[in-house]
This record gives sequence, structure tokens and C-alpha cells, in this order.
Amino acid sequence: SRRAPKGAGTTVDDEIDIAIVVNPLPTPNLIIKPIGQDVVTLFIGQKDADAKTLIYDPALAQSQSLVQQLAKRKIFFERVIETGNLELVSQLVHRGVGVGILPTRVAHAQSDRILRPFLEDGPIFTDRICVVYQRELTELAAGKILIECVKSCLS
Repeated sequence: SRRAPKGAGTTVDDEIDIAIVVNPLPTPNLIIKPIGQDVVTLFIGQKDADAKTLIYDPALAQSQSLVQQLAKRKIFFERVIETGNLELVSQLVHRGVGVGILPTRVAHAQSDRILRPFLEDGPIFTDRICVVYQRELTELAAGKILIECVKSCLS
């Protein structure tokens, strides 16, 4: 999930021992270890794609930041499609329905057609991808192994 506070909060509530969280908020009960980054920006698909329609998840801080950056640059879209599903954003952009706000990893997940950045000079939002876990997990041998496996597999 790209809604980091919910993911980190769930871990704090003892429902999850370890999680991959994007942009986690510092919490005293948790250990947060960065394992990578992703860049969120605007992507477009086919050459004949509709460049007048913006497709995005308005609930994400990344999307809100990019829309504000676009407004400061006086870049606006005639139509807007809002959805809470990044996979749907990616599929619609791949089909040429419009310009999507997506993390680069999501934009490039469908290997048959790579999306390209809509604007050469941004705007961008850099995400921190982290492994987040309970302090108690480090006290268990299995926990230590799990943490190392997750970090090595994703970094």
C-alpha cells in the first residue's frame, strides 16, 4: 500500500510483525530500515494517447504533491479520472486513455508496453521504500533471519 501511515500503524497495533512500507512515519515501537526508492511522476503510453485526461489516486500524498506542482507550473487537464487503484491507473494509461500519476515500478510492471514520462522535466515525488518491524522481532532467531531475507531480496 502507498498509504504509509496505515501500514506502519497496523504494524504498531501488533497485527503485523514485519511489513514493506512506503514513506513510513517514525514510530518509537518500530525499527525502520530503508531498502530502496521509487519515483512517482506522470506517465503516458501510446503516441496517440489522450494527453488531456489525468488519471490518478487523489488520496495519495504523492499525487497531491504532483498536482500542486503541476498547478504552480500552470499545467492543467481538461478531464480527470480518479481511482484508488494504481493497477487500474496503469492499465488505463497503457490503453491510451490518458496521463497517469504512477510510481515508476508500477508504470514498468507490465513488460509488454513500457510507459514513458509525460514531461521530461518532472514533476517528481521520491518515495522511500522501507522494511518496518517490531523491535521484539530482533530478539528471535527466526525474526532475524526473516528481516535479513526481506532486506536482501528487496535491495
